[in-house]
Order: sequence, then structure tokens, then C-alpha cells
Amino acid sequence: MRYRALAAALVAMLMLSGCGNSGTSSTTSSTDLTSASVNSEDEAFFRQMYADDLCDKYNQLLIDQEAFFEANNNSNNAVDVQELDVDAFFAAAEKCISTLEAIIAIESPESLAYYHEQVIKGAQYEIKFLNSVIQASKYDLGKLDLSAQEVEELQAFFAEYTEAETNLFVDAYSAAMEAAAGIVQ
Repeated sequence: MRYRALAAALVAMLMLSGCGNSGTSSTTSSTDLTSASVNSEDEAFFRQMYADDLCDKYNQLLIDQEAFFEANNNSNNAVDVQELDVDAFFAAAEKCISTLEAIIAIESPESLAYYHEQVIKGAQYEIKFLNSVIQASKYDLGKLDLSAQEVEELQAFFAEYTEAETNLFVDAYSAAMEAAAGIVQ
């Protein structure tokens, strides 16, 4: 019984302490400033989380690409079919695709949505390249039948990809990281 009376008195004290007009308006102003400050801190926090996640996955992609290029070089240097480790080559390409898909799946804060859209477009272009490499390799090995038109389309895409003056994905990644850091507004 004594605890209930104490709790009731405590509630009454708390209610009475905020009854004046000046207390209410200063509390509202303070709350508005605090909300803006918290929103700004939240935005900075989510930008940093996005940048960290994107950077981690990009670094993983660089590791995966190194393994892919090594497997490609090993395949190109193979003297005969017995030395060819096509499984390692395909696995390395698939790992790159998987990491690019993880990059696409990153959720960006609203303020970085445009930049992440560009990252997605660049990543999808890289995925298209890797899938084309897999198709062309399987075709060369006799594991995939392609029509003359499909072969022509692959060759045209490879020409487009290799002749591009910039790398869409790397450019988009750089822009997103700059935007996350607040360098680009």
C-alpha cells in the first residue's frame, strides 16, 4: 500500500513539474533542436554504415577478381586440356558475380539512393560481362551450343566492354563513396 502511494506521489510530481507555459515552449524548442540533431546524426551514421558495407564488399570483389584473373591466366597458359582447370575458372567467375549481387543488395540511405542506383547499374554491367565470359568459355569448350547470332552478340559485347574509356562500376563506386563521405552534394 505504501508503494502505491509513493508511486502516485511520484507521478503527480512529474505531471506538475511540466505544467507552466514557459516550460512547455522551451521543451518543444529543445525537442525540435534535439530531433534535428538526432536526424543529422542518424543520417551520418547510416551514410557511414553504407560506406563501410560498400567498401568491405568492394574489397572482397577485388580479392575475387584477382582469383578470377589468376584462374583465367592459368587457363590461358595451359598447354593441353588436362592442365585446364575450368572448374576453378567458373567458380572464380561465379564468386565475383555473387559479390556483385551482394553489392547490389546493400541498402543505402535515402540521400545516397541516386548514387547506389549508379552502383547497381555498374554492377549489373559487370555481371553481364562475367556471364558472357562464362558463356563464351563453355561455348569454346563445347559445353554450350550458341547460334551464330548469339556468338556475334557476345563478340559485340566484349568489344564494347573492352573499348569503354571508363569502368562504369568503378566510377559509380567512387562517386557513391564520395557522396557518403559528404564530398559530393
